[in-house]
Amino acid sequence: TGYWQRGDSVTCNSGCGGPYSGGFSVSASSAVSNKNFKFEVYANTTPFDEFAWERLFGNTGLGVGASAGIGTFQAGDVIWIAVENTTDAQDIVIDHANINFHRI
Repeated sequence: TGYWQRGDSVTCNSGCGGPYSGGFSVSASSAVSNKNFKFEVYANTTPFDEFAWERLFGNTGLGVGASAGIGTFQAGDVIWIAVENTTDAQDIVIDHANINFHRI
């Protein structure tokens, strides 16, 4: 229902494909109270449900969340975090975001 804008990303270079453990954390605030947002890691245009979390922002104060999992990336994959307002098109302000993966 909302829209996303892709910022930074990480590219899985040649020879780095394989299974990874990892996750991400985000601190953010909703522009309007009572809005639900879903945060999810993508590889290219494919969402990784293993790395996702969803939260209702009951007020406009700072909220935090994190997700961790195991997934497989291929050489050439572009890895990034998307956020979607699943309630409507109101905005969210991202204060901090961290993503990390370790090959296993």
